[in-house]
Amino acid sequence: MNVSKNMFMFKIQNKTIYMVLFCIIFLSKKTIAQITNNLINNYSFEILSSCPDNLGQINRASYWFNGNNAGSPDLYHACSSATDALVPTNAYGTQNARTGMSYAGIVLYGKEFILREYLENQLSKTLKQNTSYCITFYASLTDLSSFAISNLGAYFTQSALSNTIVFPVAYQYYWQPHIENNPLMPITDTVSWAKVQGIYNAQGGENYITLGNFRADINTNKMQVRPLYNGIDTANSAAYYIDDISVVEINPAKAYSTKTITACANSTLTLGTDSTFDATYQWQPATGLSCTNCPNPIVTVTTPKKYYLIKQQCSATTKDSVYIQIYTPTLTAKAGNYKTICLNDTVKLGVNDTTAFTSYVWNPVMGLSCANCPQPAASPFTTTTYTLNKTECSFNTSDTVTIHVETCEVIIPDIFTPNNDNVNDEWKIKVPNGFKLKTVAVYNRWGTLVYNIDDELLNSENSKIRVVRWDGRTTSGIECSDGVYFYVLHYTNKTGELQKKKGNVTLIK
Repeated sequence: MNVSKNMFMFKIQNKTIYMVLFCIIFLSKKTIAQITNNLINNYSFEILSSCPDNLGQINRASYWFNGNNAGSPDLYHACSSATDALVPTNAYGTQNARTGMSYAGIVLYGKEFILREYLENQLSKTLKQNTSYCITFYASLTDLSSFAISNLGAYFTQSALSNTIVFPVAYQYYWQPHIENNPLMPITDTVSWAKVQGIYNAQGGENYITLGNFRADINTNKMQVRPLYNGIDTANSAAYYIDDISVVEINPAKAYSTKTITACANSTLTLGTDSTFDATYQWQPATGLSCTNCPNPIVTVTTPKKYYLIKQQCSATTKDSVYIQIYTPTLTAKAGNYKTICLNDTVKLGVNDTTAFTSYVWNPVMGLSCANCPQPAASPFTTTTYTLNKTECSFNTSDTVTIHVETCEVIIPDIFTPNNDNVNDEWKIKVPNGFKLKTVAVYNRWGTLVYNIDDELLNSENSKIRVVRWDGRTTSGIECSDGVYFYVLHYTNKTGELQKKKGNVTLIK
């Protein structure tokens, strides 16, 4: 095959087709990340299995393959070892990649012969029924093309179209493209990239996209842009570079997840809920925004304000708004009120005044269920003063509360030694604050009452007895002998409930 480095040509001799195709994309050895909401895998032909070393090697761009058996789409990349497949200058002209270092190339029309090439890609997700998608790709006419056409389109199928297009049947049956360039405007630009875009309402179940010319020659809108090549009939064609293909679900504008935001003065927050591939955004007013044409501007809150968003995706224009109101701090930390509790009891501190803009720090943390909540449960072992530091927006306040801890059990010894050595000479019953003894009675082993103190004495107007003492004598003053004695106590607790305790105490002299 005799191929000029600067000319795209086909030569047919002895029923053999010799092809030098001009097409494909500039590809980097570094992988460019797939944009998450674009359903096209390797949308810019940057992900390679290996660098192209000849024309017709679209299969070296990951996820891309030849859409029909008769064609041989090209892959162009800056890493190519063959000058015919380089970027920016290759066998069919000079063009920089629109994104990265790679693009593809296909023939869409031939004057003397029916020439068709198709690019095909399996989508990253199956299209959803009754869902609208924005389809976009970019095309640039090659320098050596004699013709330009307007019929660049995209077609969606459930299974690979390459399984059904077979030469020469491919040139006898054509499909109605789902989106197509303006049929009255052939793409003639060889310097810049022309956008082809449209909206596709999916039937559901589509897994593949195919790019190319789906019109018969008679229905292809073409125009001659260069003189015809004498004696090289197959070079009198329309060939295009292709780059940056996207299939993106159309979602309406959403300025924020809620219609109203409450925020602290001078705080910052991020607006918008999406960043859609190839969509445009316009925010108004500009006051306080980090940008007005980005999907997610950062706003600095200074005054109450309503922001408006206009989102353009394909021909779909949607609008939304959000109102930002200023939060007014309460400014006062409230640790709670002084309390007296029994040992091992629990009391709740603070007040339930939490907001999205409030933080709490309690000190000390000993005995607290949490140190950064508005109302921790406190169970201190000793009397403790707690300090609350409250930050609300940028304002700081503090407060303290003391929790007094008491032993709330009647303490009754089980042995005493009334031998006048000043050590444990008395049987002492200790009663905590808030408790009231009603009666104390002590019996010997035969059930005879030997000691008694009644309610009248314990709770006389001038009496504040909290410790009852028995010196080991009977109420008549007679010393009791060694042995085990039995007691019965009646008392009321802090809530006024009548309680009864009974047990034994050992007397040793």
